[in-house]
Amino acid sequence: MKDLTQFEPKYRTLIGYLTGDEDNTLRNILSEVSRKSHIPEELIKADTRKIESFKGKYFYYRRVFETQHAYTFAQIGAVVGRDHSSVTTGLKTGNIRYKAEYDKLFYSSQSKPVERLKNGKVIKRYESIKSASILTGFIIGNINRSIQKGWKVKGFTFRYAE
Repeated sequence: MKDLTQFEPKYRTLIGYLTGDEDNTLRNILSEVSRKSHIPEELIKADTRKIESFKGKYFYYRRVFETQHAYTFAQIGAVVGRDHSSVTTGLKTGNIRYKAEYDKLFYSSQSKPVERLKNGKVIKRYESIKSASILTGFIIGNINRSIQKGWKVKGFTFRYAE
């Protein structure tokens, strides 16, 4: 297996380059998944068939797939010692078995009501970020960035409702 540093781009993400926020590297995402799921990184990287190992790999694959678009499946899998086909199979199988648990772990803060604004005026209120994403067609990550950093999404901004 090639060394991971070969797969890390010079600027890890375009957003990281533009904002100076370099927290979304593959290693940092693996650490975040380990911290939130309470599954040790060594177990996630381990070559074993334990449920915890598979669950950790799925959470990692899913988190990278949702937050980063600059990496190939081969690069994502290289961090945990897997190839591209293991990543796609892990995503498909994990979506069937552990999607609800993943959503509970990583989207618990997204159950707050959200408001969509245009020029500072509230246009519409949604019950959560997920429902806002479904009803507007905007990506969850873009809505999150709008809430956290004030970025505009196709001319709109979002905030948590009071």
